[in-house]
Amino acid sequence: MSIDDRLQKVENTLNRIEDTHDRIADSLERLVRLETMHAETRQGLDRAFKHTDKVAEEVNTRLKAIEDRQPVTSLVVYTVGITVLGALAAMGAALIKMIGLGPEQ
Repeated sequence: MSIDDRLQKVENTLNRIEDTHDRIADSLERLVRLETMHAETRQGLDRAFKHTDKVAEEVNTRLKAIEDRQPVTSLVVYTVGITVLGALAAMGAALIKMIGLGPEQ
């Protein structure tokens, strides 16, 4: 093998190394861009989850307040219902007495 052949072989190897180096540099640049996008996405997700946690906490607070008022609400509904039924019974009794269907006295 002559010196020219050896030099040519070294030159070809060097060209392949340069091509590989360029591809590695391009891949590394893409990797850095992807890493940046990933970091931005992660930050966005963190903000979204923090906001979701805050909203869930507010909803739980409101729900607890509603649940705490529920027994009072049930009592009010029960009292109003009994009052309405009592009034209807009194009106029915008065109506029966007025039209003369009640017991004779």
